Amino acid sequence: MREEELVDELLAGAGDACAQASDGPGGGGVVLGPGDDAALLAPPAGHTAAWSVDDHIEGVHFRAAWCSPRALGRKAVGAALSDLAAMGARPAGALLALGVPKGFGRNEARALGLGVGEKLSAARAALLGGNVARSTAGLRVSVSVLGWVPAGRGLLRGRARTGDALFVSGTLGLARAGLLHLERGGDPREELFAPAVARLLDPEPRLALGETLAARGERVACMDLSDGLARDLPRLLAASGVAARVDAERLPGPPADLARALGETPAALAWVGGEDYELLVAGSHELEGCNDLRRIGCVVPGPPGAVRVSGEFPGARAKGFDHLAP
Repeated sequence: MREEELVDELLAGAGDACAQASDGPGGGGVVLGPGDDAALLAPPAGHTAAWSVDDHIEGVHFRAAWCSPRALGRKAVGAALSDLAAMGARPAGALLALGVPKGFGRNEARALGLGVGEKLSAARAALLGGNVARSTAGLRVSVSVLGWVPAGRGLLRGRARTGDALFVSGTLGLARAGLLHLERGGDPREELFAPAVARLLDPEPRLALGETLAARGERVACMDLSDGLARDLPRLLAASGVAARVDAERLPGPPADLARALGETPAALAWVGGEDYELLVAGSHELEGCNDLRRIGCVVPGPPGAVRVSGEFPGARAKGFDHLAP
């Protein structure tokens, strides 16, 4: 299959996400989508652009045995959109860069495009274009996302202050539970683990929550949880020059029976687990309950980035995921 044919199949699979890109002015700020050397966008009045990129590399972020091309398209876009959620941005569109190995054919290209299109369309975002190259080291999908955030209201990591409450959205550790289950040869369709596998392979970015927090106009520190609370919380705290105290009993981990089946505890999974793509928020105590936010601790004076966990549990000293760790 030639390069142009692969692109045609991918765009055909993406469907509505490409149509959104051709709607012209007023369609989410997109003036021109796929087909030219670059996309054209017009930022809505009173908004700032938020721009991020995310990679998914075979053997590092996913394994082909677990993740079909369609699932990979959904996973890669969902993870990238989570960065926009953490900034309080409304998605406008995405660029897709592919490194494809030998044997990647029409069916795979169309299925990947279908997954990409489904996730972008659900976020009312457009596929703006991209690039295709040969890969000699497995499949690689890079997604660059662009969104708009009201000027001056972007959610930044460096805005936490002593006395703030710490919150997380949703359930933490579910994606890690799915990963452990698959790594141990488990059936992804097994009833107990199906929700955990779904979280791992099909993350749901907290876009509505991010936009809600930005719209409130309050001082809020925020980031998404991609590498695990144990690693990401110190990053937010260091950016703000503060420390934190976390209550282990408040960590919203997976169901106890699921954790027990893996030889883990809900708190340990919640603390270490990555790829949940939930939001970590520091701000007013009045935020509790806002769009499923749950309080897990508070911001305190101390060495920037330091975390004290009250209530010991297995894994409390773990540091989460590091791409460059030995």
